[in-house]
Amino acid sequence: METTQAKPIREKYVQEMRALILGTAQKIYKEEGAQALTIRKIAKQMEYSPGIIYHYFKNKEEILAILREEGFHKILHSTEPPSSLPPDRAMESFLLKFCDNALKNPDAFREVMFDNAPSVLEYTSFLGEPTKYRAVNRIANLLNAGVEQGQFAPCDPALTARALMCSLFGLVSRLVTEKGVAADRRFNLLVTQVKLLMRGLRA
Repeated sequence: METTQAKPIREKYVQEMRALILGTAQKIYKEEGAQALTIRKIAKQMEYSPGIIYHYFKNKEEILAILREEGFHKILHSTEPPSSLPPDRAMESFLLKFCDNALKNPDAFREVMFDNAPSVLEYTSFLGEPTKYRAVNRIANLLNAGVEQGQFAPCDPALTARALMCSLFGLVSRLVTEKGVAADRRFNLLVTQVKLLMRGLRA
């Protein structure tokens, strides 16, 4: 029987092992993509047997799901505007913060949004219906509220949300690729882009 003192030690060891495995998987994922990630490759880099990895994770898909969620969290962290803001100001805040967070986490943005593995596209695809991509759904909800309150011109919220995301995705992708853009110019580009988008939405 496990003693009271031994339990916290074991829990800490489990957490450290899971973190080590995820760190190794993240490195492979970043350098080679999701399709190249396998339990055997993780184990080989860690110099463990595959059975050890399976002791802490059910399969490759569970590891990928965690890495994907971490990437989403880095991009979407702190993007939610205060609930007291009207839809138009909440929309502007959300769009700016989304772009800012993506640019602060360029590796996460590339890993998540440019990965064409089916298990990743299930959560990042947003051109079709329905979508699990939370940013697009959040934009659609704000559009719907803005139209109802007369702040935005009548539109198809789902379609318009996707068009807005395409516009943001294009700018962020270029800024992530063109790393030498000065911070003040990058900020001005983001603000100008969002202002143009907001102007097109208003009633």
